[in-house]
Amino acid sequence: MLQRLAEIVPKGRVLVGDTFWERQPTDIAREMHGDNVPMLIDLVAMCRETDWEILNLTTADQREWDNFESSHRAGLRQWIIENPDSPKAQEIREQQDERERGYIMNYRGLLGFAYLVLGR
Repeated sequence: MLQRLAEIVPKGRVLVGDTFWERQPTDIAREMHGDNVPMLIDLVAMCRETDWEILNLTTADQREWDNFESSHRAGLRQWIIENPDSPKAQEIREQQDERERGYIMNYRGLLGFAYLVLGR
């Protein structure tokens, strides 16, 4: 991705957002998110290897992550409240419960998100 960005933006600034591991992931977390998620230090190294200067680096805090994850479920949770007798309500509730459980048990506090302003 970073090399392709360099081709598209040979000079200037870009804002990149990407996931990273806060610490070594569990096997379950790695299975959920794949093998291509780097540690933060490796993400920084990838930027440098593709000749980007890191002008600013910040990471999402836990509250931002919780809001992000909750927002994914909020619409369907509201639908369940408004449609409790729907034949789909129980199935959707179970899916949302599983997603919430997966987040809390498997990658909450483990998967991070970085915002990088890069320049060249």
